[in-house]
Amino acid sequence: MTDEKDEDLETLAEPTQECEVEPKPKAKQYKKADPHDKRHKKERTPAQIEAFKKCREKREENRLLRKQEREQQSEAKKKHKEEKIVKKAVRIKKKEKLEQAIIESSEDEDSDNDPDIQAVKKYVAKKKQKRRQKKQAPPPSTPAPSPQNEQYEEPSLNYFFA
Repeated sequence: MTDEKDEDLETLAEPTQECEVEPKPKAKQYKKADPHDKRHKKERTPAQIEAFKKCREKREENRLLRKQEREQQSEAKKKHKEEKIVKKAVRIKKKEKLEQAIIESSEDEDSDNDPDIQAVKKYVAKKKQKRRQKKQAPPPSTPAPSPQNEQYEEPSLNYFFA
């Protein structure tokens, strides 16, 4: 059995003529068209040339518009990010003020204990009052329509019987 396997392997190892690879054919070289040759491109009409010029101008115009739009969007994103950063900085600053007020109130008492809860409550109450005052100030409203110009009319009811 092993002899048969060895013989099969030997026969496979020998090159055969059946599996020869043919080289790929090279691309055919074409002659360029001479001015006297009949193979020349059809020339465009003046109307086609004008239409193509208009097309290029319109394309350039649209390209510039898209570029400006992208720039405006990027500027708007930058402004939005800056506003967010400023708001965050204001929040951090407020927290620092609160912490500093707590520390100052605790230093006034000269104690190493936790900060005075009453001082914190007073500080927070002051902040709330300021917010309420801002909210209570009514925004300027538009004048209400005068009742003199409008007159109430009762709707008339019509009944139809079939």
